[in-house]
Amino acid sequence: LNKIVSFCEDSSQQQLLGDILCMISSRVRRSHFRKSHRNALKYIIEQLEVRHAEIGWQLYICLTNSMMDNTLYVDRIFFDDSFTKYIILQENRSHLSQGTTGLSCWQASCDLANYLLKYGRDYISGNNVLELGAGCGLLGIALAAVGFVKSITLSDGNIDVLNVIRDNIQLNFPKNCGIFNVIFLEWEAINLENIPVLPDIIFAADVVYDLLAIKPLVHAIKKLLIALTKENKTGPYCLLANTIRNQETIDKFVTCTGENGLSIRNCFIYENSIFKFATKNIEDQSLFPFTSSVQCPTIFHELILKD
Repeated sequence: LNKIVSFCEDSSQQQLLGDILCMISSRVRRSHFRKSHRNALKYIIEQLEVRHAEIGWQLYICLTNSMMDNTLYVDRIFFDDSFTKYIILQENRSHLSQGTTGLSCWQASCDLANYLLKYGRDYISGNNVLELGAGCGLLGIALAAVGFVKSITLSDGNIDVLNVIRDNIQLNFPKNCGIFNVIFLEWEAINLENIPVLPDIIFAADVVYDLLAIKPLVHAIKKLLIALTKENKTGPYCLLANTIRNQETIDKFVTCTGENGLSIRNCFIYENSIFKFATKNIEDQSLFPFTSSVQCPTIFHELILKD
């Protein structure tokens, strides 16, 4: 936040940020502010007052709108380092709503998007991507925003989640969203004919939390990797990112992959703004910061078919 305050000390830069916030509000037709965003706006304005900086009307308007908001959905806004480009993500206020967790953004999807944009370009550039359990669509929208991939298929087994994904795509790409496919896909009865573009790479984030869902997930990944191999796709793999809330659940997932013909080619962790790889650690401030009352690491597994 202090970086934003310093950015806003320059009146022209503050106006730029204020204009963007006002434009976002108009694009979503109403402001969807969460309490933490309101508190952040208050802090920015208070610190600018302490520094005797002139404060434009846009920040005050956004703060006023945030105090009147009482909607079911709220927005996450992710800026780049220059505060000139952004991604808007609408999500449900509740992490569990309408019988699914997919209507909210989760930590592992933020960490996976951050990793791929910074360190995964060589893997995804020019490729067709499939995401299993795409939630609010953050990963696909982030990849499309930087133009790395050829096509993006976002899938989920819940109709309400798919509608949120479509809304978020339209928010971020109102004129050109042709590279996206949004499809209904259940792991238990995965049908390859329902996938419009056969992927080169498969991604999934925060999908390992329910012990009962692990086996269907692993079987779906294996079936997809076998199909990609038959289509002569070069070195197909699936990269998963999961928050470690319960080590037993992660261990069960790892065991299940080995018992069902899959091998872990690579494994690393992102924790306390540090990527912990096998040979080195890299300090990294995420492009997609996620705050939670409980801080847990995110573990990445790269899965391939066993030889």
